[in-house]
Amino acid sequence: MKIQLFLIGLVTLGVVSAGNIEEYGEPKLEGIIDGLINTTINNILANLTDPIAISNLSLSFDQDLLSGSTNISKFQLYGIKKLVATNISVSVLSLAMNATIEVPQILLNTKYYADIVAAQLVPLYGDGSISATIDDIVIQVGGKVNMTGGLSLSNVTVAFTLGDATFSLTGLLNNPDLSSLISQVLNDNVVSFINDNVEVLSKIISPIAQQLINVILNGGSSSALEEELRAYHYDSQQKLS
Repeated sequence: MKIQLFLIGLVTLGVVSAGNIEEYGEPKLEGIIDGLINTTINNILANLTDPIAISNLSLSFDQDLLSGSTNISKFQLYGIKKLVATNISVSVLSLAMNATIEVPQILLNTKYYADIVAAQLVPLYGDGSISATIDDIVIQVGGKVNMTGGLSLSNVTVAFTLGDATFSLTGLLNNPDLSSLISQVLNDNVVSFINDNVEVLSKIISPIAQQLINVILNGGSSSALEEELRAYHYDSQQKLS
């Protein structure tokens, strides 16, 4: 990575110092940066484990909207290695980046324990499992490329749409019939809800997405992602308190 950044620096310096940036061409410089990002993504995918696993993650909530605690264990996410960046474009002047990423299918499995009260009224407790199959995910990522101290992104926006999704939930309120009903409600409504509320959801997920993307770009492991999630959750709770 340092060698790649050094070479880009040399090329850019040579172009500017020679005073022939018009002759070299902005598209060529943009192509170099696009290629660097694409190569970085490919290197990350090559070294990524599949599934991505988180052994244990405990979260607590102490707000009027949500109070209580939950624990996620044996979390496994399959399919990330098959993502493809179908389009990457970077402005050589502003370093603004836009990318389209497609993931054919993601499989998610996790165990959970929850003891939560929503709106100080509705109990949401349970001890069971969640599985999901999500197809044809299209992710739009925007941001500014930073090359100081390694590759990172700032001012990140993330929006996504889904093609199809199937959920299976067990253990909610320790009631099999209710769990089956909620699973069916999710199957019937999640895709349309997400696709109809892309902008609203983007504002919610973009801040944590930026932190996770930068952990991944710098070779972070599953444990590093887990720590980032814990830190983000803690900061969010502090801001709301």
